[in-house]
Amino acid sequence: MPRPFRPIALLALLALLAACGKDKPPGLASVDAHPDGYWQDTRFPQGTGILDETTRRKLERLANLGYSDGVEPARPVTGVTRWEVERSQPGLNLYCSGHGPEAILMDMAGEVLHRWHLPFEAVPSKRTPDLRTQLTWRKVHLFDNGDLLACYEGLGLVRIDSESRMLWYWDGAAHHDFEVRDGRVYTLAREPRYLPYLRNPSGVVEDWVCVLDATTGREIERHSLYQALFESPWSATLVLRSETASDVLHTNSIEAVGEDLAPRIPGARPEDWLLVFRDIHALAILAASDGRIVWYEEGPWKGPHSASPTPNGNVLLFDNMGQDGFTRLLEWDPIGDQIAWQYHGSPPESFVSIFSGNVHWLANGNRLTAVSCAGYAQELTPSGEVVWEFQSPHRAGKAQELVAVLFDMERLDPGQVAGWLNRRK
Repeated sequence: MPRPFRPIALLALLALLAACGKDKPPGLASVDAHPDGYWQDTRFPQGTGILDETTRRKLERLANLGYSDGVEPARPVTGVTRWEVERSQPGLNLYCSGHGPEAILMDMAGEVLHRWHLPFEAVPSKRTPDLRTQLTWRKVHLFDNGDLLACYEGLGLVRIDSESRMLWYWDGAAHHDFEVRDGRVYTLAREPRYLPYLRNPSGVVEDWVCVLDATTGREIERHSLYQALFESPWSATLVLRSETASDVLHTNSIEAVGEDLAPRIPGARPEDWLLVFRDIHALAILAASDGRIVWYEEGPWKGPHSASPTPNGNVLLFDNMGQDGFTRLLEWDPIGDQIAWQYHGSPPESFVSIFSGNVHWLANGNRLTAVSCAGYAQELTPSGEVVWEFQSPHRAGKAQELVAVLFDMERLDPGQVAGWLNRRK
């Protein structure tokens, strides 16, 4: 007989839920000294707390060069700092970051074209934020009519119009990522539960894929990722890890498998969902038809984010710690079970985001990446050359030493926004 789920354990798990859903940033001296939002120290953008002692000390020495005499660092240049017009993908850029509940649309030169903004206190939620990092938007999606869908991390989803007026709110503990397809929203969500089939008497933070109507926000169905993995051939990892962890999987990415990747993975269909389980360093595919796990892979990555299919049938991945503890971008071939392409910093510590991070394949074959902890985005050619760069202008602290975490940067076709944006002018 399973042990009963104790109320005290539930309360403790609720507190854990708020903390673990935000990829709590390490290496910051005093959270109390920071403004509301999600910020990183520019001297330690990668967050030094997770790194081994040798690497951490090396980074601290590098960061403190020039500080020993008490000289204040010069304020870094912000905005678009590089743009090679002929080699970069044309379009507009949409981003959200830790500076607040806001999304910004800008052109390639960095000129702001539109903003959406809605504070959490303006939505009808029954949930109480436990951390100030929840008061920002973790993920956004722009509809063709100018409406925006946004995620308050660990709290819920809101759809607003182009004037930032609320259309609906889903109070469902959405977190990290969602996908909009065919009039529906497929979002990650999480809730604390006691699951008798896992070896954790205090309960776990269970991950779900929830399906909503994109027009009304009504929940249509949901699938437990824990149940799906437990009933799959790969259940051992889930069971064993639950003995020592409450946030067992830490699912952080959901993306449609698509027509290019599906034929290369047995049992996968284009409408299925490609998932990332960060804390067990795994990718998986969830069948859209019945919520089964049909594929599971642990590869040469560590703590990854942002998995997406590529036009050549591979998987593009933001590999947070796979480069000897530093970050790299990977294109992984599932048939050859090998790395088809990668990019990392030289030296490795020049390209690091221990948590969060995103990468997108662009129409011209370049990759657009948001190096979240460091607060910048870059467009890279296949050979690794930077042809466009954006440094976040959202700074805080007495010496502007804090930069807002840049959760995502997306390149949009101008035709997608031309209708509603031109009408506003």
